[in-house]
Amino acid sequence: SWVAYHSIYLSDYSTLAIHTFFSQWLRALLFALIGVLLGASLVVNRSSFFLNHGVTLVVVALGVFVSIHSLRVLWHIYIGDFSFGSVDFPIQSTYSASNRDDMSVAVNIMLVFLYSELFSRFFLRRRYMKLPTSLLLLFIVSAIIGVLTLDSRFGLVGFVSLNLVFISIWLFLSRKKFVAKNIALFVGIIFVVMLMISFSIKMDSRWGNILEAIPVAWDTESNKGWLKNHDYPKSKDGHIIGASTYTRVASIKEGMKGIIANPMGYGYKKGAFKTMILNKYGDKPKLGSSHSGLIDFGLSVGVIGLSIYLLWLLLVMRIGLRHFLDNKEVSGLMLFVFTGSYLFRNTVDNLMFDHFFQFSFFMIMLLTTVIALQKNEIEKSND
Repeated sequence: SWVAYHSIYLSDYSTLAIHTFFSQWLRALLFALIGVLLGASLVVNRSSFFLNHGVTLVVVALGVFVSIHSLRVLWHIYIGDFSFGSVDFPIQSTYSASNRDDMSVAVNIMLVFLYSELFSRFFLRRRYMKLPTSLLLLFIVSAIIGVLTLDSRFGLVGFVSLNLVFISIWLFLSRKKFVAKNIALFVGIIFVVMLMISFSIKMDSRWGNILEAIPVAWDTESNKGWLKNHDYPKSKDGHIIGASTYTRVASIKEGMKGIIANPMGYGYKKGAFKTMILNKYGDKPKLGSSHSGLIDFGLSVGVIGLSIYLLWLLLVMRIGLRHFLDNKEVSGLMLFVFTGSYLFRNTVDNLMFDHFFQFSFFMIMLLTTVIALQKNEIEKSND
């Protein structure tokens, strides 16, 4: 409601803002309604379709989607088109997605469901998806190949964060009965994650430029290379600062300054960041986004709109976590981790528009509805 009110009454360009609202939020709300109706029909009819078949179909679809990329990568390695450590590796061609960022997000979404199911099988002794454990593990291996070969650092960060979240939940639940096999599993997971981090650092030279790029990027007043209308700054030894980290950090910093300078927002549209830069510097930038969905959303609808959205996501995460801890239902775990993953990714990538934005509404409202009706059934059974 705030986005609609802002678009009509507070936006600097109401016509465009209203059009963007209908093309983005109206579709997202329709997907949310579909999620509510689907979740209600499944639980009210006492159907196990959602967990036993619905999520299974989602995971299989994502698994095939990701596996197409992973198999093509393995094939090209096998026939010698490129080798590890060459200039062509990591690979930015995704084969089955429009770009590597979309693929890395799809990988993280798939892992949310895969990890939740495996967690439920191994620690809660409950089996929900109609898939053999061997296939779940195969999809995870395919996802790991995708993470390592997509040249997406934040895809790797998302993967590592996902592992840390599940490890933390597992440690919390096992705190009173921590046995040797748990210690061995914990060490094994950490070892795999550290191997992946080491491999990515070795293959992707951008990791080595982070520490020198951040302080230079933070000085946006002296260094204007992030606007992409000027030369990139150079380090003390004379080489050009890594463009990726430099541009992302500088853009996020300028975006935060823009929110502070105009806390009511510039109007809801995809180019709010570009409008802010144009108003401030009088120089049309070639950069259209701050690289952060949350920053871009704050620039669009102001502090109030951003705060409402963040509070809603945090409330949803709390609902999911409480349901999981209190009732040991995997739907709560899925909601908590999916929402948290989406929120985290939006701090460093822009998923606040189009298909991933709409999908987030569908999944959040579907899982929330299932949880609400599950809790109602549990309360009735306890009376």
